[in-house]
Order: sequence, then structure tokens, then C-alpha cells
Amino acid sequence: LLIILGGSQDLTYANYQGYEKLEQPINLTCVDQSFDVILDEENQISSDNFINHLLLHKPNILFNFSILGCQQYYVGSDDIRFFDDLYFDYLRLGELQKELSKSEPILRNTDLLSVDLSSIRYSDFKGSLKNSPNGLFANEICQIMKYAGISDKISSVGFYNLKSENLRDVDSELVAQLVFFVILGFSLR
Repeated sequence: LLIILGGSQDLTYANYQGYEKLEQPINLTCVDQSFDVILDEENQISSDNFINHLLLHKPNILFNFSILGCQQYYVGSDDIRFFDDLYFDYLRLGELQKELSKSEPILRNTDLLSVDLSSIRYSDFKGSLKNSPNGLFANEICQIMKYAGISDKISSVGFYNLKSENLRDVDSELVAQLVFFVILGFSLR
């Protein structure tokens, strides 16, 4: 099990490329507040558009893509239509918080998990590059990480968009707890 800490979320694309040699389709899940499919004219990969690069990459080994915890005001209707047309899964924040166990079947089928730490609400985690007043609570993201660790398929988990300077002790402790819950889930397989 590979665990990646830090860097911007576009490192998910590099991690995805590492699966090419397996020559089998993979399932990717992102815990993110948005869909990260912003088009830019320079075509430079960034944490706001890495999904575009994943979808256009040749050879395409992506079988399914899911997003957990997206927030309605960060997701446009075109993005939702795009995901629906491709039969990709997404669980909005409110739906996920109502019943966290809805994430378990998606995570059980995930090979590669990418976690944008900006998906955690600012009151619980101030160490992300983009802060939001809404998002997952710390205990909710920990439960999601336990579900991820239990999955027999998961082989890589990345925690991205972590502020590298002036990180508070409590934020460092939450990241450590996230890693702990992935490992705990892994030990319960």
C-alpha cells in the first residue's frame, strides 16, 4: 500500500501513470469539494484540471471514476452532465454526511484514492491550500479512510494540497490520524 503525503492534487495524474504497466483497468476515487475539470488554454496540468489529463491520457486505463464530498456551489451543471454521460459516480457532501456508509461500496472498488485535504472544513483543518467554511468533519474523513483501508483493491492513497509551512500541531495530528485509519482498515482486511 503506497501512501503519498503532500504536494498538489495533480500528483494524482503521475500516480495514475504508474498503473499503466499493470495493463488492466483501474478505478479512481477522489475526495474533493469540486470536480477539477477546469479547461485552461495553456494545457498545463494543475490541481484544478488534472482530471482532464486523466481522461485524455493514452492508453486510457481508467475504468471508473468517483468523487466523494463535492459541494454544489463548486460544481457546475455542465460538469454534472459530463459525469452523468460518462456514468461516473459522485456523492455530494450533504448526501455523504447523511449516510457515510454510502461511500463504502465506492471505496471497496477503488484502486487509487486521491484526497484533497481542502475537502475538510476550515474549522476542523486549517492546513490546506484552499480553505472552505463547509466540508467534511474530521471524524467523517477518518471514517472514510477506514473504509478505504478495508478495501481489498486499494493500492495507493494520496493526501494532497497540504500547506507545507506553518502547519499547526493539530493539523499535523489530523493527517497522522487519517494515515492511521487507512492502516487500521488495511489491518482489518
